[in-house]
Amino acid sequence: MPTVEDIKDTDLQRLIGNAHQLLRSGKPTEVVRACATAYLQLLTQNPDIVKQGLQAVRPALMWPRLGANLSLKSLAEGKPEIVFERERFSMSEAITYYEFTLESAVKNGI
Repeated sequence: MPTVEDIKDTDLQRLIGNAHQLLRSGKPTEVVRACATAYLQLLTQNPDIVKQGLQAVRPALMWPRLGANLSLKSLAEGKPEIVFERERFSMSEAITYYEFTLESAVKNGI
């Protein structure tokens, strides 16, 4: 599994590092929110990921839909948005969002 240090972009590394610290502190809801912020930054700074993903189902756009959902309409409009349908998340959900966000950044060479 990749680590935070594998992320090249220092701002994104800081954001995902913060999510990792929150995860270790046992704050799952804050982890999900931190991952959402990091993932939106990843998509905003790298619009090619969105363009390619809209043309074919691409793993980078397969953001987990566990209550913090990536709006496909917002992607088509060029302004990625994650809609929170719940206020609280479990630790297992937080881990899912964290691992997805980390792996997306590293796999895309960011």
